[in-house]
Amino acid sequence: MSGQERRGKLSGIPHGAPAGLTMWFCFLLAAGVLRFLLEVTGPDRLRTWQIFLVNLLFWSGMAQGALVFAATHEIVQARWGGTWSFPSSALTWR
Repeated sequence: MSGQERRGKLSGIPHGAPAGLTMWFCFLLAAGVLRFLLEVTGPDRLRTWQIFLVNLLFWSGMAQGALVFAATHEIVQARWGGTWSFPSSALTWR
């Protein structure tokens, strides 16, 4: 599939999230940051930083794996993973 065909296929997909969903994510982000700050200033701050670093490494690895999967899918022009390639391609900047 050429780049032009892919852009035509993806042009019907709406971009952006609904306002209510965006507000909900902003609320969850603020709650998470507040909870993290409360835990960092608490008595068990070493454990808090350990949890933060493990989560950072885990999600960084997931993002990198999705990027490698999307790149491999593009390089070999695979047709077998169409369903799997859309979420991984969404994590890349095009």
